[in-house]
Amino acid sequence: TAEWLAAFDIKYSKAWTPPDSNKPVKLDCSGTVQYLYSKALSKIMPRDSYSQFNFFRDKGWLFDPPKLADNKVNTEELKKQLQFGDLLYWQNSYNVPLDREPPVSHVMIYMGMDETGVMRAAGSNTWGDGMITKGGGPDIYIFDPNQKLGCVREIEGDKKSKCLKDSAFIGFARFDAEKQVIEIKPKEKEDKNPDNVNPKELSPDPMKPDGTTQ
Repeated sequence: TAEWLAAFDIKYSKAWTPPDSNKPVKLDCSGTVQYLYSKALSKIMPRDSYSQFNFFRDKGWLFDPPKLADNKVNTEELKKQLQFGDLLYWQNSYNVPLDREPPVSHVMIYMGMDETGVMRAAGSNTWGDGMITKGGGPDIYIFDPNQKLGCVREIEGDKKSKCLKDSAFIGFARFDAEKQVIEIKPKEKEDKNPDNVNPKELSPDPMKPDGTTQ
């Protein structure tokens, strides 16, 4: 399904109407993930990456990435823990609203490893070359959990402005995780009322934009 979608060569965050629908979908990162999960697995999730993250955290289906002593993600250990279809989350890839805690900003779907052992992820990026497209948009990309995807900038929206915080991969989520054998400890559920989220963040409107990576 991800390769099928990439073949349409849709640019990041553009509105696209599926062939079997008359309702347009805006294919930013979370809109793409939401569409792919609905199309391929008939799974429904919130519209934006932050609300998705909270949804999985509240269910106990969210997991921390394994870390090395230098605080980088232990890629080899992560390969052992991930399963096809897991949701991958990043923070601080752009200037998100200040009420997001953590500042979740990007999401993709884990697609496993290719024949060379390189991890792949499906979703929509603002830049980079995928398996089919060039310059961003919905596709399958190389997944490196330690790669910088963007940053929080001193001047929001100005790509020449100084980076104040770099992006970071912060975890992965799995539907019905309690039914799976996962030999890692889930994040503890925070004593936080998710209803404090801005109502706009919870909108199911497929035309509502998510953030962009920069």
